[in-house]
Amino acid sequence: SSQLAEESSAFVELVPEVPAISKGQASPDSTAVGVFTGSHGAKVVAGYPWEATSAPRAAGWKLLEVVSDAAGTRVLVDGKVEKSSARRTTLDKVLLKSGGGGEGSDAMWDTVSVRRLPSSEDLLAVVAVAGPMTLDRRSLSTADHRPSAPFPKSAVWERVPTAASPPARFGHSSVTHEGTKYVFGGERNARLQNDLWAFDLAAEEWRHVLPGGAKLPEARVGHSAVAVGGKMVVLGGRGASGHPLQDAWEFDFEDESWELVANTTAAGARIGHTATLVAGSVYVLGGEGPGAESAVFLRCDEGDATGSCVDVTHGCPESPSTSKVLADFGLAGGISGHAAEGKGGQLFVLGGSDPRTGELSPGGASGGGVYSFDADACSWEAAFAGPDSDFAAEGHSASMGDEGLMVFGGRGPIGFGCTRAFLGPRAVHAA
Repeated sequence: SSQLAEESSAFVELVPEVPAISKGQASPDSTAVGVFTGSHGAKVVAGYPWEATSAPRAAGWKLLEVVSDAAGTRVLVDGKVEKSSARRTTLDKVLLKSGGGGEGSDAMWDTVSVRRLPSSEDLLAVVAVAGPMTLDRRSLSTADHRPSAPFPKSAVWERVPTAASPPARFGHSSVTHEGTKYVFGGERNARLQNDLWAFDLAAEEWRHVLPGGAKLPEARVGHSAVAVGGKMVVLGGRGASGHPLQDAWEFDFEDESWELVANTTAAGARIGHTATLVAGSVYVLGGEGPGAESAVFLRCDEGDATGSCVDVTHGCPESPSTSKVLADFGLAGGISGHAAEGKGGQLFVLGGSDPRTGELSPGGASGGGVYSFDADACSWEAAFAGPDSDFAAEGHSASMGDEGLMVFGGRGPIGFGCTRAFLGPRAVHAA
């Protein structure tokens, strides 16, 4: 797929070139698709010969494909066949071209791949992934989080068909506001993103949000985002310079505009942290920052999550000295790459790693890698109880629902994989 500028020359070409064939057909020996002002100024074009397709030419992502199989050769733009031939291609190389020397002729390429297609039977076996999960129940010591629905005995994944979706990425953020999930930023193929996508949970449809505002946030990865009072607050992350950022931005859900609210915040420059709304306060935890600041735990006012913050790393000013802190569980060096969710006056923290050593939690820590913070008591406790109940992962995601807390993905002790779990007062189910 390619990010095309409004005035550009960018295309993917299959070579070597041979004499042009009849109009409306795709040459299996030399085929090209993209934008080329010399052919048409308002449409994506395909060759050879160069012809306008039905796809409009405009700034944005376009999926450009050349497919060859037993049915012949086809040129597709955003999944629609624009040219075809009954002959298979004689492809031996791919040429990517961007720009013809004119102003505004740049293009960005996202995923570029050449692959042999599997048989139809193999392809069906790949996409038919829905099925029950095997669940492993584990006990919890906390009884304060009580789900309103019983835990399912099995769980089944179901693919949601959508007309459009954001390009794949990692290290992005997501928040939910009034039935819509907002996904911002992240990294894809070593390129940072600052795009914003909205998924309507009821209609099951994606929408690329084109926000207003005088400026847009710098592209970033590993930042945090939290929905507070009709706005999404984005803190920190890693920018294009490779260093942690310390700014704060707000996205207004109603008028869909960005605003820079602070060049620096109490959290300072950091990446891999979390920001979670619990009992009227935003709690910023962990991440990687300069020096000892990696072990930070801040409580910020809901109305001013970027400025009015209290450092509660070593306890709250109003709490008794008997309150437990993260250092009591071997996490004095901080935590990064964890997942955090809040409900019922409690902050749940799962997994993560030590920013100093990269060792996954629990590692040398106690508590099984899952911890809960009681906002009223200002005290931490280990959420797991009993032997063999460790949860070790980083880079995963978590989402709180009525039935409990579901955890997905991330890197575990034996590499990357998928981890699914339900967390409640009596059991954790992990597959």
